[in-house]
Amino acid sequence: RINEFSIGAGPSLVSLKDSNGIIYSMRALPVCGYVSFPRPLQPAVCNARESNLANAKHEGHSEQPESDEGDIPHDDPDLLQNRPPLQRAFVICAGVVMNFLLAYFALLGSACVNGISVPVQQSGVVVPAIVDVGGAGARGGLSPGDVILEVDGTELPTAADAAERVARMVRAKGGKPIHLRIERSGAHAPLELDIVPDVRAGVGVIGVQLCNNVAMDKLRPTTLRQVLEISSTAFFSILKQTLDGFVQLFSNVRQGKLLVFVAMMSINLGLVNALPIPHLDGGQLMRVLLEALRGRPLNPRKS
Repeated sequence: RINEFSIGAGPSLVSLKDSNGIIYSMRALPVCGYVSFPRPLQPAVCNARESNLANAKHEGHSEQPESDEGDIPHDDPDLLQNRPPLQRAFVICAGVVMNFLLAYFALLGSACVNGISVPVQQSGVVVPAIVDVGGAGARGGLSPGDVILEVDGTELPTAADAAERVARMVRAKGGKPIHLRIERSGAHAPLELDIVPDVRAGVGVIGVQLCNNVAMDKLRPTTLRQVLEISSTAFFSILKQTLDGFVQLFSNVRQGKLLVFVAMMSINLGLVNALPIPHLDGGQLMRVLLEALRGRPLNPRKS
């Protein structure tokens, strides 16, 4: 049994009801979708209604109680809670699948209208920040925004692990000079720096952050194949970044940082819950504010 299939959230824009009483609606905020299931009567309420109906028949009354969506026995075999486990699991998983499909088609629409910004790996390794202002990197002349092009005469390739390669070279050169060729904004030519990494815990460190040199490029597809390829690339890139974030969260548990894990999960959930989306706390707060501005409650059927 199903009450409503809805695309979007918030106030209903268009709705249709079929012969089975199922409502199909399109709502104002295209950020999600949902399926509404009926709420069954509790056993005690069912027993009370059956008793009242039996008494009415015994006394000669023929009226039937008015029916509503809640007049469904709790043991009705068509209720989701009474279906076989495999069917219930399929329905629940369908929600997750629809979230992924919505994300993919949103990226597909963005690719068609605006193109998509995608990360493009470039040669070199960026120094985004100086961690230790008294460290070897700062003493040797490195500055935030520098791009390391070569280490000891070896040109850095365009690779996803370029930053890790530089870090390994630095760790292996503790106490020994390391020659860097860097590119700096505003400089007319690459600069040459000689740095002697400090030794800590037996490995070399220079006290700077390192990350891959990535630039964002706007891709505008001209064919259907390019649209599908760009959308798929963007989808899996976002999925990977999200999974990497969860891996980082759970790595805190493996490292014994359970409270850090709890804090990060709580912050993530809190930020999502604060979004002004219906059914979330942020959406409920927005409704309260609107009612306060209007001076009267919103229509529950339209909100």
